[in-house]
Amino acid sequence: MNGDGVCQQLLRNKYLRNKSLTRAQYMYGDSQFWADLMKVKWVFLSLGKFDLGDGSQVRFWEDSWIRPRPLKPLFPALYNIVRRKNTSVRSVLSMTPLNIAFRRSLMGVNLQAWHNVVAMMADVQLTNQRDRFVWGLHQNGLFSVKSMNMALLGAEAIPYNTLI
Repeated sequence: MNGDGVCQQLLRNKYLRNKSLTRAQYMYGDSQFWADLMKVKWVFLSLGKFDLGDGSQVRFWEDSWIRPRPLKPLFPALYNIVRRKNTSVRSVLSMTPLNIAFRRSLMGVNLQAWHNVVAMMADVQLTNQRDRFVWGLHQNGLFSVKSMNMALLGAEAIPYNTLI
């Protein structure tokens, strides 16, 4: 939800409150419209990535922000042993060393994988701006219902990785 139109503001106020779209869930009593949005949320998120601002609305492991794909599938062994899975980029980058704890000591390939993650963070800079979701099926990065429908129906669309 990039825009600040009336519809976006209504959805933010009614359903998101202080949460990001990635953390929002359907709750009993929510409208059918919201329930349907929650059903396609993961498809939607897989077709774009976050431009990092302050990092407060982007999940470190589960959201696409530093690469076209989330860190979770890139480093599944690390994700499986991390203590706090659903943590924000802001929380992780708030400390040096990175604010991440694992359930066991890192050795061998897990230690090497962790060094790779840390190396990716070397140039990451948080700002005072809001995090922004960039739609991957349009050159301008803005969502359109037409492109989402085409993606859901399996029609030809611009692959996200060609826009990076």
